[in-house]
Amino acid sequence: MVVSKCDHAIAINIYGEVWTWGRNDKGQLGDGTTVDRSYPVQVMITNDDGQLVPLKNVMIVAAGEKHSVALTRDGILYTWGDNSKGQLGSGNSASALAYSTRPVTVAGENNSSKSLSEMLVERMNQFLISRQVGSYSCSI
Repeated sequence: MVVSKCDHAIAINIYGEVWTWGRNDKGQLGDGTTVDRSYPVQVMITNDDGQLVPLKNVMIVAAGEKHSVALTRDGILYTWGDNSKGQLGSGNSASALAYSTRPVTVAGENNSSKSLSEMLVERMNQFLISRQVGSYSCSI
């Protein structure tokens, strides 16, 4: 699966690993930098031991204007990139980062992403659909 929006693209390989390339001014590539890439780079997350490991087990990705989204088969929703309007859905907007160059988990019901089943990215707004509760909007 390959998706793109504006100036960056996201792909999932057969192992469910995520690769990105293109513009990266807000960290939308998820490679820990804000350096544009003309070649694919692997999206990495920090594990419980503080080590960088590939983001795996991803079944669907979406690209926003300057942010990216990945949903794993375990129901965990990761976002990275621009957060100027709360696009990352990572919690309290007062303490939110302007952007994240590495994936963060979306804060869902009871601070868990397990109930999330689908995602849709539309320009600056990102809507999360929950099987149990209804719709969430992560940005204004």
